[in-house]
Amino acid sequence: MTAHPSNPNTDGRDPAPADGADSGAAESFGRYLARERELRGVSLEQIADQTRIGTSNLRALEQDDASRLPARVFVLGYIRAYAQAIGLNADEAVLRYEELLQKSQPAVSEAEARRPRRRRIAALLVAAVLLAAVAGAWLLTRQ
Repeated sequence: MTAHPSNPNTDGRDPAPADGADSGAAESFGRYLARERELRGVSLEQIADQTRIGTSNLRALEQDDASRLPARVFVLGYIRAYAQAIGLNADEAVLRYEELLQKSQPAVSEAEARRPRRRRIAALLVAAVLLAAVAGAWLLTRQ
């Protein structure tokens, strides 16, 4: 194997990333937060004191454990507060979270996305027919 001209490594392998991250896998959002916090020398307890967010929720956020986190609206608030507490741009942190979340969710086909809408329309049609039948029966019994 020959080394790439811009790569001083002579064994043909790509050099390790400067930050020590695995270049083959995308860094999780929680790991990103933990790394940024550690780089700044801030403890979870300090963030908890500053933001009034429990350390268990902060740990769940850093561990990407959605099962231990509250509703999405609260998680977004946690991310904003966490980012501000360690000196990150809160808007950028939320955008990064949203992007990684979208990448991790399987793509939904257009047909699958329309399926729930069709079911709602069918249920509304059935309800309308039943309502018309009940109204018709009521009108007939009044005569």
